[in-house]
Amino acid sequence: MWEYAKAESEVADVAPVKEYGELPVEIDYADLTDKAEVIEEKYNVNIVMGENVTCDFDAYEYEQVSDETMIADALEQLELALDAFPDGMCTELALDYASGFNIYLCGTFVPKDSENISDAGAFYTFENGCYNLAVDVTLGNTEANVIHEMTHAIDDYFFFCGASEQLEKDWSACNPNGFAYLNSYFGYEELSEYTCWDDYESVHDIYFVDAYSCTFPGEDRSRVFEYFGSETYKEDWLLDSEPLRRKAGVLLDYCSKYLECFRTDKIYGIKTKSEELGW
Repeated sequence: MWEYAKAESEVADVAPVKEYGELPVEIDYADLTDKAEVIEEKYNVNIVMGENVTCDFDAYEYEQVSDETMIADALEQLELALDAFPDGMCTELALDYASGFNIYLCGTFVPKDSENISDAGAFYTFENGCYNLAVDVTLGNTEANVIHEMTHAIDDYFFFCGASEQLEKDWSACNPNGFAYLNSYFGYEELSEYTCWDDYESVHDIYFVDAYSCTFPGEDRSRVFEYFGSETYKEDWLLDSEPLRRKAGVLLDYCSKYLECFRTDKIYGIKTKSEELGW
């Protein structure tokens, strides 16, 4: 889950419920539908948009988005996000442990209870045997949010493979001595130590992209891949941080070990960045 601040909005009426894995029907935007179908075929994902987004998510209600320009922009950014990963990744993620990968293009999210973040820009869940990613396309940062949530799906895959316990040990070794994650989504705003808001002497004193990275190890990993994989941050000075590079390297090592698609000579966004930075 990742959050970006936004204006408060009333939730729209939610349409009747469908199962997460149910395939969408055709919508009335021919060009958008054609574009979505091209992305679906290329990356083996199922895109649900417009009035076809009718799921009853456990944690959030949402507004539907019917604006063609907004959806078109979201599809372009979605393709950029999927290009940050190697060809065939979504297929391989679903090969043994799931039946598909669903991506829902939504509007503003409203939490169903106080346990969920009030300003979520996207969220991920594994339900009904499917990887499910929902993103608020009204925010305009679909690419970064999708990369973030895709990394949560990769984390789930490591869990399914039995790799999570060792990953956590290797990941913890990348953090400062004595550091402990907050293990909560609430109260992290005050955390600044080892982030760029800390009183640091060098970029190499920065171990976390921001305070949100200090909530859970999975959020830290998602922020790292989001930061290093997104075009949004490609010129950012934080990419010089040795601790952040080390974390990205650990995550790529695990991806290469457990996902064959990462053992490729073909170019993809995160691989290109890793070669440029010499991870």
